[in-house]
Amino acid sequence: MVKATGQCNISVISQDATFDLFKHFGFQSGRDVDKFADYPAANYQTSENGIPYITVGTNAYFSLKVKQTVDLGSHTLFICELVAMEVLSDTASATYEYYQSNIKPKPEAVGTTPKGETIWRCRICGYEWVEAHDFILKMPSFLEKIVAAILLVGVAYSCIQLGIHVASLTELAFDEYIEDILITAFNAVIVIEFIRMLIKHSMNTIIEVLIFAIARGLVVGHEAPLETLIRIVCIAILLACRKYLFYEKDFEEEM
Repeated sequence: MVKATGQCNISVISQDATFDLFKHFGFQSGRDVDKFADYPAANYQTSENGIPYITVGTNAYFSLKVKQTVDLGSHTLFICELVAMEVLSDTASATYEYYQSNIKPKPEAVGTTPKGETIWRCRICGYEWVEAHDFILKMPSFLEKIVAAILLVGVAYSCIQLGIHVASLTELAFDEYIEDILITAFNAVIVIEFIRMLIKHSMNTIIEVLIFAIARGLVVGHEAPLETLIRIVCIAILLACRKYLFYEKDFEEEM
């Protein structure tokens, strides 16, 4: 229909929406049925372009005119021009996370297996499955903590070595002595950040590990000017990504 008419309306679903709205418009195709044929007339209106827009469970709508179509193989991308819009309510929009947490029906327990495992049924499609044992679900986290503990031992050893380097006399030349200390210090910091990444899964720890790993080669490496420049550019890109391309929740640490 969009390709044929060259125009469309988009309704912005709000947090007031019920699952029935998602089910009616999302679980059937407009190629097979007229979705507005049996939809309550009080729940939608028609805009100036002659296309309906939903008024219940939404907070705004946009009227769009198709300017370009792009065939992406499995679907078509419509690039549109905004013709008209209207705010219908002050209710916040329903994000995918909100839908999963507050609107989508939760699975229901319908029984147990002879082994005592819970049998769950999807309230949408009726599919049933057996929940895995808790220890299987927690196994990756457990293994990560074991790896972190092993690395922590390595960090402790590196710190001891660093202390020995700093406190003891050495036959190394001064520049080699300083470089040895820097290498040991950077290795310790990188491993500490890597341990944090294993235990507290967050974008922040991943970015920091990458920055420290690149900075190590920049400070203690003996590289050509081009390689040094590449490292500097990489650090700048990581810092820019951290500042402009992520939301604050991306840096929240999971326990």
